[in-house]
Amino acid sequence: MFNLFRFDPASGEMTRLTSETDWDVRAAGGFGDTVVYEAGGQLKRLGLASGQVETLEIRIAPDLPQLRPQWKNAAGTIQAADISRTGKRALLTARGEVFTVPVKDGSTRNLSDSGGVREYTALWSPDGLQVAWIAETDDGQEVVLSDQVGSGNVKRFPLGPHFYFLLAWAPGETGRLVYQDNHLGLHVLDLANGKTSRIATGVRREQYDVAVSPDGRWLAYTLERPNYHRDLVLHEFASGREVTVSDGLADVAAPAFSADGKVLYFAASTNSGPLQVGLNMTSQERPYRAGLYAAVLTADGASPLAPKTGDEEEEKDEGLEIDQ
Repeated sequence: MFNLFRFDPASGEMTRLTSETDWDVRAAGGFGDTVVYEAGGQLKRLGLASGQVETLEIRIAPDLPQLRPQWKNAAGTIQAADISRTGKRALLTARGEVFTVPVKDGSTRNLSDSGGVREYTALWSPDGLQVAWIAETDDGQEVVLSDQVGSGNVKRFPLGPHFYFLLAWAPGETGRLVYQDNHLGLHVLDLANGKTSRIATGVRREQYDVAVSPDGRWLAYTLERPNYHRDLVLHEFASGREVTVSDGLADVAAPAFSADGKVLYFAASTNSGPLQVGLNMTSQERPYRAGLYAAVLTADGASPLAPKTGDEEEEKDEGLEIDQ
């Protein structure tokens, strides 16, 4: 480390004045028996007579435009969006805040309203009465649960020091939140007791595509395999039982349950190989193509793609009733 030394021309003696071990002394200036120097971004004062070193506390409070309260247009900083159950309101995260915006009636609401705290990836509850989002804290991230009007009555569920994304809200008596982290993990948070459990661990850092059945019992998610293809997996929340729907020979994406939960739709591609790695061949004559598929989930279910006979059906004669 560079330190300060005193040199006596008469005797040729050199004496060490500072003992900086972490940062070099970059600059110094003296006045009388005091020397002020900079090390590690701090200013320090050295008393030549006593040999004592004191760190100077420098506080600057400039009246800069960036530090003044001001109005900002958040339209250009929207990070995520969701729609309410009836479509009356949109849920947006922008500039680290959570907003609900009306389609027709009402006004825009800032649900989080917390300057200096970043919130992101918000979701509506299935009944439209609650909103959940991720908020950063000094200890990591946490899930914040609020009512739809932002009355201030919130519940908080700590997640940890990693980075997280909310993916889906499973309906039910208490509900569950499905989320992923930036360390390959897919998790579920039980809102009744605050307990979290890991559903899956990926082999690479990729986005999970998920869908929740209308009754809240099952989660459909994509899981990447070592061959870069994503399989479609069904996970039962209550038991943890899993069923793999695909066979690993196609790249699956975008699962979606039918309204009655009897059919699971998804997209799959069998020619995605040339673009599965970083240095891909997407510029070659091999365009990515995917087809839409439907998996019938009940033993007695009928395929939505089954051909129709087009036969005449017998009409029921209910008769004509006359009040007498």
